Amino acid sequence: MECAHLKLACKLLKKFEKTNPSAVIGDGEFPLLLKLGTNKEYVRDVLNRTVLLTGDRQSYIDVMKLKPNADFFLYQNEMIPDEKNIASHKVIEEVIKIHGKDYRFEDKLNPIKALQNRKKDNINLARKQ
Repeated sequence: MECAHLKLACKLLKKFEKTNPSAVIGDGEFPLLLKLGTNKEYVRDVLNRTVLLTGDRQSYIDVMKLKPNADFFLYQNEMIPDEKNIASHKVIEEVIKIHGKDYRFEDKLNPIKALQNRKKDNINLARKQ
């Protein structure tokens, strides 16, 4: 079926575009097929290395290295005066009450130590105390 489509596309290119199909598809050699696989370890590594990063104007910085008057804290204090009242955390707490643990699927321990306890929601990660 795909060959028939390719032949028809070549015919239409010649007829309507006055173009040689090889100008569009080259010599017919295709690159090696991509081999798709798991990227879990890559994602785990990125999360582990960046979980404490936050924006500081045009760059990123470890939240623990921010000064107390940094824009991050001014914004957080204005928008989230009480972390316990964040809707997503309330949902997680309800899920834990019902199921005994949060909703995350894990086939390996979380690379972020503060998130390894699935029976208690962490509302302090990346928030300087």
